[in-house]
Amino acid sequence: MVAGSIIVARTEPGLAAVAGLVIAVAYAYSLRRRPMRPCRPCGGSGANRGRFWKYAYGDCWCCHGAKGHVRLGVRVFQRSRARQLSR
Repeated sequence: MVAGSIIVARTEPGLAAVAGLVIAVAYAYSLRRRPMRPCRPCGGSGANRGRFWKYAYGDCWCCHGAKGHVRLGVRVFQRSRARQLSR
């Protein structure tokens, strides 16, 4: 018998609900605080180096110079804000 399963089996159901609520509130706060995630190809700078001339810079091909993308939770739970951020 695994010791971890004993601990999970003996926890209160209300404790799991409270923990889930705390996680949901923390996630909602993080969406409000940082609605955008940084773009991976440009690292959040909004610019990429040229392929032929390495000293040349241009807008990132992925985020088009916006420095990031709207997070999935913002698109699902805050649709009007996601429309404003994606412009």
